[in-house]
Amino acid sequence: MGAKRTAGRRWRRILATTAAQAGPALEGALRAVVDFAVIDACCACGVRTGCPPERSGLPRAARSLAAPTAVPFLGLFTLVNHPFCRDCLAQFEECDGPAEMGVYGASQGRGWARTRSGELFVHPAWAPTGCFPTPAPPAPVGLDVYAPFRTNDASLNLVRLIKFGLRTSLVPLASAAMARALAPLVRELECPVLVPVPMHPSARRRRGFNQAVELAKGAGAVLGAPVVSALRKTGRTPPQSKTAHGKRADNVRSTFRPSGAHLAGRHVCLVDDLVTTGATAAACAAVALAGGACRVTVLCLARTP
Repeated sequence: MGAKRTAGRRWRRILATTAAQAGPALEGALRAVVDFAVIDACCACGVRTGCPPERSGLPRAARSLAAPTAVPFLGLFTLVNHPFCRDCLAQFEECDGPAEMGVYGASQGRGWARTRSGELFVHPAWAPTGCFPTPAPPAPVGLDVYAPFRTNDASLNLVRLIKFGLRTSLVPLASAAMARALAPLVRELECPVLVPVPMHPSARRRRGFNQAVELAKGAGAVLGAPVVSALRKTGRTPPQSKTAHGKRADNVRSTFRPSGAHLAGRHVCLVDDLVTTGATAAACAAVALAGGACRVTVLCLARTP
């Protein structure tokens, strides 16, 4: 019996040593196969990159996108890829600071907000949708929109890759650019709480994730800011991208509700991928401000203008 145990231990040592020696060789073989089969190419134009793009001369915000992405492969090792070539990075247009979107009358204890262009958002807990507040608001509450990029073909393609192409490996690069855009505000004031713009649960299940949540988590990790899902979307609405600009306010009116998170006295920074007309941001701001938020700003990946 003792001889059998000794022989068993000997064979286990031999197998462990063989596996340890074969491990690096097997990994090297797999890497060679992957390098041959998976082309390290630009997400935007398909040109093979193979090395870090030259950052000098690029817009500052676009330099965050020149960093490599790390993609797990078969649970064995990580593929490192530079997802954009220099020519495509040069097409991103950098924002030169925040843009102000006026939200009139939204403040603590009030359940409504009106944008500069006249769209009215009324929180249903205070008044029926469509009722105009009285008295008329004396001055707008400035809703500053921070973004690293202006909306153009390059930034829209980046959003599409994340949302519809499921390229979640691009989220750390995109959120790093967003964090850099918000950094001056964080240095000036106390760090805000990041609140992602919510999706309807059915839309969230179809896509598998909410890109605003992922971007908020990435930016929050860089800035050291907490991320709180303080809003929820109760109405199923067509995508804003498929809705005419003049009808986007009606599309999202009264579809957002508080989730129960404590916002009283806090600086809330709404996080989304795009801000075009500002209708979604204004609708969410109305709920946050009615919930007691002392200030609301917006952080997005790209904005218009």
